Amino acid sequence: PTLAGTLKVNGTLEGPINSMATQLQMTSDLSVRGSPRTAFQASIKARGLPARASATVQAQGQFGGAPVKLDASVERGAGDAFHVTVQRADWKSAHVQGDLTTVANTIPASGSGSLRIDRLADLQNLIGTNIAGSITCNFALKPAGSRTNAQLQLDAQNIVVAEYSGNAHLTASGPINDLSLQVAVQSPHLNREPASFDAAARLNVAAHELGLQQAKARYHGQTLRLLAPARLSYADGLAINKLKLGVQRAIISVDGRVAPALDLRASVHELNSALVSAFVPGVLAAGSLD
Repeated sequence: PTLAGTLKVNGTLEGPINSMATQLQMTSDLSVRGSPRTAFQASIKARGLPARASATVQAQGQFGGAPVKLDASVERGAGDAFHVTVQRADWKSAHVQGDLTTVANTIPASGSGSLRIDRLADLQNLIGTNIAGSITCNFALKPAGSRTNAQLQLDAQNIVVAEYSGNAHLTASGPINDLSLQVAVQSPHLNREPASFDAAARLNVAAHELGLQQAKARYHGQTLRLLAPARLSYADGLAINKLKLGVQRAIISVDGRVAPALDLRASVHELNSALVSAFVPGVLAAGSLD
């Protein structure tokens, strides 16, 4: 329901059945969420279909009242190696560029790329939500022996989504299957109160595990801390292993599986009236909860 317009595709497919080539031309007269219709053209050239496909994609035209330009390619070489190049991808304040070589087996990957959106408000008509701020992201992959080392940095500045606002910073470094993560999020007013969150963790992509090493959240003048290392597993649903948090004298413990089947054990000790009053004044005058 958010799309309107026309789409036409013309092309050819020819060659041996195990190594075909195709050329496609696409033209569109597109409107998103009631925006004026604009013309858009794209061409796709591919060869080596289906097993060893390589392709180039070029697009240009208008979208959302601004020019669109895309020039990208995928080359498949020997040993199941893929070389992905985004020479140019521009629309309004959004810009993507990258060059990545990866292999399906254990050979390390290499390459780098960047994403920049100077005005997230450009995306409002696409996602149907009021949003503002800017995002920049840079990554690099480098071979290190038999492993791939990654470096990633993401900065989100002056983000505003609905009634929430804030800044966020994420860094990731190290081998792909043992990434060291640092996260920092600040909001000047979350329901009229400043809030912040800082955490350090290690991410094992192959094992689908996130190991929390440090975490601290501040809100309503209170500080919530991670008291001991914990592990989150998302390999099959979501499982939490020995999560223990402390705020004032209160201790919160969570252990077990959240999904796909709920099998969770949780406890709260020393939740006293002073802590409750920090968030909901006047509810409790004295006492504590276990």
